[in-house]
Parts: sequence; structure tokens; C-alpha cells
Amino acid sequence: MSDDLKGWVRTGEYQDILYETWDGIAKITINRPEVRNAFRPTTVFELGKAFEAAREDATVGVVILTGAGTEAFCSGGDQRVRGDDGYVDPQGVGRLNILDVQIQIRRLPKPVIAMVAGYEIWFLCEQYDAQQALDMGLVNKVVPLADIEKETVAWCRRILELSPLALRMIKAGMNAADDGLAGIQQLAGDATLLFYMSEESQEGRNAYVQKRKPNFAKFPKRP
Repeated sequence: MSDDLKGWVRTGEYQDILYETWDGIAKITINRPEVRNAFRPTTVFELGKAFEAAREDATVGVVILTGAGTEAFCSGGDQRVRGDDGYVDPQGVGRLNILDVQIQIRRLPKPVIAMVAGYEIWFLCEQYDAQQALDMGLVNKVVPLADIEKETVAWCRRILELSPLALRMIKAGMNAADDGLAGIQQLAGDATLLFYMSEESQEGRNAYVQKRKPNFAKFPKRP
């Protein structure tokens, strides 16, 4: 790691992942390089905990998700713990709870950047290299492996210069079209937050608390 990338501070007690923060950025690393970062239920539970920590941390504005090592981002579920009904947790219960983490990432009101070192594998079980993935629109940018974290951090710092509320609304708006009523509900909730922050909304709240009639006449009726 170059000297300009040594600012990460590791926190939390995790077995399968690493959670680090630095200057408004959270980095979540699947730390199982011995199995190409395959996930088991413990991994997934810890990912959920880490994403929740990033959400609740008001100093964090963007999140990086990556895998340890240079061989793979994540190779999927760990087949060694796969049972007949999912991946078996320490209590013997089969689980497919990675789906919960995927939803959690979509609902997280902060940008999440996947920092991928590895191949993409799709329906034909063929490996597509980085340039092919870029040509197919699967990734946003390709950089040399040695520069991947430096470039990702640069993206994060650029994002941190932007309005966090605008980023929240853009993410919710882009997801709403694909997420059905749940996506519309998320967008509506974010719009409610936006309204709550307005002077007009606060006039209504203050009037209720003060037991008086609200004065909405002072607010413009915008076209």
C-alpha cells in the first residue's frame, strides 16, 4: 500500500470481514482470500453489521465494498458449508441471507462503490476480463490493479464534495424504477425527510406544538 493510502482506521470485532474508515469513507472488505472471498452466513451477518455501521455514522458519506487479495472480489457462496436448503450457519440453519445484504446496499442512502479485483462470470460460466466487463457496461472504469484503491479513494473524495442529500435522492430515484412499490416507498420516505427539513414543514410542526393555527400563507405557491 502506498504511503498516501495508509490513513485507514480499523474498528469493530469481525471474523470474516474488515471494517475501516478514513476521512468520510468507509471500506468494507470480505477477508477470506483463502477461498477467494466466498461468503458463509457469518460473513453475511458481519457485512450487514458493517453496512449498518456505515449508515449510522454521520461522518461517513460513501462506502467501498471490496475483497481481500488480488485473485477475486467474491466467488459466491462457500460450497463447503452449503446444505440442502442454503448455507449452514453455526446453529445448523440453512440460509440465503446474502439477499438481505443486497437489499441493504440498495436502501443505504449513501453511494456504495464496488472495488473489484477479479473476473466476472455469467450464464455461460465464462470468465470476462475487466475490459470486456467495461465494454458490456458491467463496470464504470478499469484501472491497473496496483492503482485500484488509489483511484477508488479519488472517486470517493470527489463524491464527498457533493451534496449528501442530493446523492441520497438520486440513488433512491434511480432505484425506484426497478424496485416496484418498495422503491417508491423508499423515495417517498426520502422526500419526506427533504420536506421535514424545510421551513414550511417546521412551521406546521411548531404550530402543532404551540397549539396555534399554522401560517402557511407566507410560503410561495410554486408552479
